[in-house]
Amino acid sequence: MSLALEQPPATVERRTPHQRIDAIDGLRAVAVAAVIAFHYGAGLDGGFLGVDLFFVISGFVITRLLLAERARTPRPSLAGFWFRRVKRLLPAILLVVAAVQGWVLLQDPPGLRPTVNAQTLAALTYTSNWYAILGHIDYWDVAQEQAPLNHLWSLAVEEQFYLLWPLVLIGLTTWGARRIRHPHRPLLATAAVCYLLVHLLYLPGAQDRAYLGTDTRAGALLLGAAIAFARACSPGCPGRR
Repeated sequence: MSLALEQPPATVERRTPHQRIDAIDGLRAVAVAAVIAFHYGAGLDGGFLGVDLFFVISGFVITRLLLAERARTPRPSLAGFWFRRVKRLLPAILLVVAAVQGWVLLQDPPGLRPTVNAQTLAALTYTSNWYAILGHIDYWDVAQEQAPLNHLWSLAVEEQFYLLWPLVLIGLTTWGARRIRHPHRPLLATAAVCYLLVHLLYLPGAQDRAYLGTDTRAGALLLGAAIAFARACSPGCPGRR
């Protein structure tokens, strides 16, 4: 599946998608360490914010890659992009799901098999976050063992973003290129709306909807995307400081 596009706007910096930014690996390590420390009760109460940092990084990296491909060719392959994302993430998910299913088969914990089977389906369709929300599974009970695949919710959010975001980006760099002089600004505004949703949907004792929702989590991903757009602006483009 390819989509014919206009020539990329002059404001998009022509960078190769494989150009690494070493500091991002360090930030990823910090984010992962913070989340692990939080779940293991290491006294890092704000460690869950590492997930937000990871989402910001993901939004930045994916947007940077898409912008580079958009600048390189007028016909970027959406199917190719989606296939690469699935190829990168699905093997690890299959390994985790197989390990959990094997454990359930061997140990047969009372009443857990139906939940694990439902979670497996949610994991393979990248809907784990909505399964947890609609199933009222308490993510914040970090010691609970009744939802062993619950932690895959964050990958579900990312995959949902990867599915929709390339289409939005094509609109911003094609039809909106002559109408929106600073693409990062509407992204920042949309991210602000997402964070407002967190405030509106948050309920003490029932915060899973605000914490796990794709719409509420999109704020961090859009912040990363906005940074990528701002950074891709050439030195002479309008609005560059």
